[in-house]
Amino acid sequence: MDTYSVPHRFADTGAPLDFETWLQREKEIDKVVEQRVDIFNQSKAAGLSDDEILDKLKQFDATLPEDMTKTLGEPYGKDYKVEYDISPQYLAANLAQSREQAFKAMAQSYL
Repeated sequence: MDTYSVPHRFADTGAPLDFETWLQREKEIDKVVEQRVDIFNQSKAAGLSDDEILDKLKQFDATLPEDMTKTLGEPYGKDYKVEYDISPQYLAANLAQSREQAFKAMAQSYL
């Protein structure tokens, strides 16, 4: 099997994998996480309850393309649960996890 003539693909979308595409996707993920942290911080500053904050995050998620919610995964998807920790630290940890998953998918495509 010639693994060099066939372009490697992202596992979640099937899009051809190259550094620029991957980097652009990482920037999109960063932007979404930063927006979520801003929503969280603004909501906490406004004195909203956790349920109200989750509702705001659900509304934000509804504006995201489906492939982004798949990439980010739970709890970034549309099925939130109140017991999730929605602190900025948790959101940042999930960003790191998403990056690790993207890297593993990229590495797996080379096998």
